[in-house]
Amino acid sequence: MAIKHLDDTWISEDGDDVLGVQVSTEDDGGLSIYLNVAEFVREDPLEARLRTSIVTAVSAVPGVESVTQEDRETWLVAGPASGDAVILALATVLVELEDELTAYVAEHS
Repeated sequence: MAIKHLDDTWISEDGDDVLGVQVSTEDDGGLSIYLNVAEFVREDPLEARLRTSIVTAVSAVPGVESVTQEDRETWLVAGPASGDAVILALATVLVELEDELTAYVAEHS
């Protein structure tokens, strides 16, 4: 997954429904995460695995103090974490689940 860094924003250059993700710096110094596929995945066990994997991966990034889901496809990250490290952690999760996510999105769209 190719990552593009623009000022205070990191974007996956894949930008599709499955691998599309954006991390942005918030005014309070934290980060916000927007994950495209989270809008579409609405059934367990895949939804639970995706959400648990996101929180686990991002929480393991140095500097992350907390990860809170704000809405269906948005999470807020508190702490002085690196946007580069957060988007790489997210990319790892998405690549690991890519086949399942792709099949789910294809079946439900």
